Amino acid sequence: QNFRLPEMLAAIGCAAAEMLPVMIERKKNIHSWYEEFIATHEELKGLKLQKCSDGDEPVWWLTSALLPNKMSGEKVGMQLMKDYPDIEIRPGFFPLGSMGIFKSKWAKACPNAEALYHGLVCLPSSHQLTKPDIERVCNALADAFQKVASSGDATGSDSS
Repeated sequence: QNFRLPEMLAAIGCAAAEMLPVMIERKKNIHSWYEEFIATHEELKGLKLQKCSDGDEPVWWLTSALLPNKMSGEKVGMQLMKDYPDIEIRPGFFPLGSMGIFKSKWAKACPNAEALYHGLVCLPSSHQLTKPDIERVCNALADAFQKVASSGDATGSDSS
């Protein structure tokens, strides 16, 4: 085996690469729609989306949001899945330092990774989403926020 890229796969890759600028523009639109609709909800006032600095050219491949006041991403996600099963929202990425394979006497605590894991949610970001889809996601997110906040345990702390 010489591991060369077969011509057919190379042709598919080249065709896909031609669509990259369109996809990047589409992802920018999706991110801006999230900014627009989140701003219309008082319930989502403390929610923070990723930001970029002047001069940056971001590729918003995945839109993530940091929840306010140590609100639990897991609780918000579970409420949203219960009420809106067709909207997929995911928690932040699991901190590698918490995985058994990476634990050692040299490993150090990483509180920022832990905080992000507990308070970050990854919002639907498919390039096929439309502006009304994003509006619906934001409405559902506001509804889930309100229900979790009124439940009395928005932080996800365990009393057991």
